[in-house]
This record gives sequence, C-alpha cells and structure tokens, in this order.
Amino acid sequence: MLGFEPGDDRKLADWPTLVRYYQALAAASNRMRYRELGKTTLGAPFVALVISSPQNLRRLDRLQQLNAKLADPRTLKTSREAQEAVRDGKTIVLVTSGIHSNEVGGHLTPAVLAYRLASDTSAATREILDNVVLWLVPSLNPDGVTIVTRWYNHTLGTAAEGTDPPELYHHYTGHD
Repeated sequence: MLGFEPGDDRKLADWPTLVRYYQALAAASNRMRYRELGKTTLGAPFVALVISSPQNLRRLDRLQQLNAKLADPRTLKTSREAQEAVRDGKTIVLVTSGIHSNEVGGHLTPAVLAYRLASDTSAATREILDNVVLWLVPSLNPDGVTIVTRWYNHTLGTAAEGTDPPELYHHYTGHD
C-alpha cells in the first residue's frame, strides 16, 4: 500500500498515505483498531492505533476500567478488589512517535511496528498481544510529516534535495 518498504532510501510517505495504510491494516486485522482522536492544526486526522489480542480488544472498555482503578487506588474498596484488578487487567502502553517531522524514521517506524504486531504469528508476538494493550500514536505532528514529505519529493534529484522546507512545520510555533 505504501509502494515501498519503510526505510528504503529516498522514499517517504505523506500523512494521508500513512492514514490510509493504518485504516487498511486495521480493517484487515482483528488485532488492531484505528481511532481518530481529532484533527490537527491543518485539519488532518490525528490518530491512534489500539493493538492487542482480539480477546483483549473485545473487552477494551473493561481493561481500561481496571487500569483506571489501579491508577487511583483510592477507588479500590478492598485488597481483594485490587488483587482482582491486577489479575484480570493487562499492561496498557502508550507509544508516541514522530514529533519532529524532519526525523523521518519517527513517522515510518510505526508503520513497520503496526504491521508486525497485526500480522506476525510467532509465539513471542502472541504473548505480547495477550498481555499488553498498545496505544500507538504514529505521529504527534502529522502536518509536519506532509510538509516535509511534499518538499522532499518536490526536490528529489535536485540540488535542493535534503534541504529544509521553506515553510513553518507548525503554523503556531514554527518548530518541526
């Protein structure tokens, strides 16, 4: 779907392409859910992928409730309730990536990780998926991803290849 293997020399994917990739991957796998959390400054989808075993995804709301109890022990009435929450819950991990849009590995690596967790059938991957709920935010700066990719593709093969785009990465701060 990307048209190249992430990490290939001189190949980048813009944010709309990555979003379509994540949507297709989630549609094809019972291990992943695609969530649009909102819109970016420039109106692009700001997304998270929830990746775990199908069994864990079916009871995601319950796992989040158990995690919330463990995060605030004042909500636990008895030690037995705490033990049950630990026993029945799963480790919830948040991974954010791609804050600096000119560090292109940061917005391509999540595509590789998501694919591997959604498709690999090894015992090690199954163990991870059975015990962890991963919230993967593949880019904290989708607008910058598109700006950098568009400029890179425009200058590919020219003397300007590899230079910074002549526009702000973020319209309010100017930071990449």
